[in-house]
Amino acid sequence: MKPLGTELVRRLTGSVPVGRSYYYLKTGPDGRVLGYPEILITPGARISYVDKHGRFGLYVWEHPEGISVKWPVRVFRVTDIDEVRRSGFARRIHVCRAVTVVDEIPAWRIFGANGATVVRLVEQAAALDEESVGRFAPPLPEANAWVITHNEARDDGGTLSAAIIVRDALYDAARRSPVALFETREVWDSEAGTYMTEVLVDPRWKAALSAAWCAAYGFAAKPFIDARQFQVLTSAWITALGRPVEYEVGHTH
Repeated sequence: MKPLGTELVRRLTGSVPVGRSYYYLKTGPDGRVLGYPEILITPGARISYVDKHGRFGLYVWEHPEGISVKWPVRVFRVTDIDEVRRSGFARRIHVCRAVTVVDEIPAWRIFGANGATVVRLVEQAAALDEESVGRFAPPLPEANAWVITHNEARDDGGTLSAAIIVRDALYDAARRSPVALFETREVWDSEAGTYMTEVLVDPRWKAALSAAWCAAYGFAAKPFIDARQFQVLTSAWITALGRPVEYEVGHTH
């Protein structure tokens, strides 16, 4: 299966160069800017932030897809950007001195056009328990290969945010289990170096995790992939738990 075409995703999600009319800003569930709890976002407000060193501190995104790997969040559309500069560490992220808040948009938009359905997938993952987790078989090898290729191509569209948030929901469910499912291990990452982290070791939960990871990509990417790609990515999850409640693409729920 082919990964999503990056230029296609950029066109469909509305990503355009600096100079566009609107950008997007995320907050926690309480409406406060993540990392800056003193800044409360409300529609119509003009907000500004400059740190004590005179650097800009408000991060805005060119489009909402992929804006967060934490859930729940709130997402606001902003305009009248003051002194926008491209962030040095991520694509399509900018830092600025001040913005005007236009309105709030549905938070599921971080997952792309099929995001309302992805939210239901997150809820399914969060509800896993020792009984339901035994129903999973590992996803098809073709599904894992597609995900790896997709990530290497650095495609966007909200798919990675969907996968990370579904994974974290499953981890939270696993931590509620009376059975010890994790081990602390030393791992190495090319960017972070060596560090200690929790690793899921129970084979049943690992199978569920693989199925969840692939299903998240499948549901988030559904508007951009064909029926066979969707079936390959989601079959392990759907066979075990059934389909999450699906909304029409772009649904405003």
